[in-house]
Amino acid sequence: MKLSFNSTIIEESEFSISPRNRAYLYADGLFESIRVKDGKALNVPAHVERIRGGMKSMRMQESTEVQTLDLIRQIESLLEANKVTKGGVVRVNVDRRMGGKFLPTDNLTDVILTFDPLENNEFQLNQVGLNVDIHPTIKKQINQFSAYKTKNAFYSVVARMDAQDNGLDDYLITNTKGGVIESSNSNLLIISNGVIYTPDLQDGCMDGTMIKQIIDIAEDTKMTVFKTSIMPSHLLAADEVLLTNAIHGVSWVGTYKSKQYKNDNAQMFINSLNEKWA
Repeated sequence: MKLSFNSTIIEESEFSISPRNRAYLYADGLFESIRVKDGKALNVPAHVERIRGGMKSMRMQESTEVQTLDLIRQIESLLEANKVTKGGVVRVNVDRRMGGKFLPTDNLTDVILTFDPLENNEFQLNQVGLNVDIHPTIKKQINQFSAYKTKNAFYSVVARMDAQDNGLDDYLITNTKGGVIESSNSNLLIISNGVIYTPDLQDGCMDGTMIKQIIDIAEDTKMTVFKTSIMPSHLLAADEVLLTNAIHGVSWVGTYKSKQYKNDNAQMFINSLNEKWA
């Protein structure tokens, strides 16, 4: 498998990370996971917008390599080099370059792209609903980094490990105010009486690229969407609970505590995503 390092294609076996890499030392970097379907990367402008927002929040210098058209060219070169024609995931890593301790020497970045194939080319809905709960101790801070995918993703790692240990598919994460904002790797929306509710960015949730697509589809079908704080009691009153991310599109939750949910709209969203990017 080949990767792209600052726009140069090289074999993964020939690439190594220095022990002085700032992402390794201080988690001083950002990443994006971009879905590939039919050998094409999907929704790249939205990913570029988020990663550039993250770079600004982390005071990284703007880079021509993280502009929409240039990143598309890098991804296309990577996919061509790996002879990709079906589904997969391109991971975009933006790391501040080596130098300095907590205070960096400068704010230049390295851009590393890797590719992993997926078994499914199209988005597919999970056949069995996910079993989730709210994590009892992990609370996500609301700050200037909340909306972005920084490499300091320890809460997601621990949440998934804890979910596995407790026989769950995933944990939902709350902010420090008790609002339910996302799962370990997905944005959250609930549907009650045909109305969609999803947390607002001011609640500290990820600035999701896929949930924006789902909201557009919902509004096209005349569904009402509200961005608002979601509390645990709202989960118990909901008809559906859906999780969205760039890789899986939409996953439906089947069970939260004693509450069981339907999936009336989940398949519609999956079909619409596949039609959009046919």
